[in-house]
Amino acid sequence: MKRFFLFGVMLLCMGSGLWAQNVEYIQEKEKLYTLDLEYYPDIQELKITYTCNSGIFDEREAITTIKSKLITFTKENGYFSYSFYTKDILKFDNESRLAKYTSFVKFHY
Repeated sequence: MKRFFLFGVMLLCMGSGLWAQNVEYIQEKEKLYTLDLEYYPDIQELKITYTCNSGIFDEREAITTIKSKLITFTKENGYFSYSFYTKDILKFDNESRLAKYTSFVKFHY
């Protein structure tokens, strides 16, 4: 009985290492907006969020800012290209009066 228990604990410990991921958090603040980046180098994925006051939010400006950041991020980290792997998410927070535009990106060598 103890052997089965120890074997199960060993499998659990080994399996939990597979789900652990490196995450790098980067935040860039500008005068009118903030870019939050969550970079997962092990799986070459990035979650990038553009946040600004909802009164001055412009979706085209958000997309342009994100794409320009992606171009520099791609070059800096040695990737060849990138692709968006899900639809972008746009959320308005009425309490804090913020607009958040989030993109999910997969990088390619």
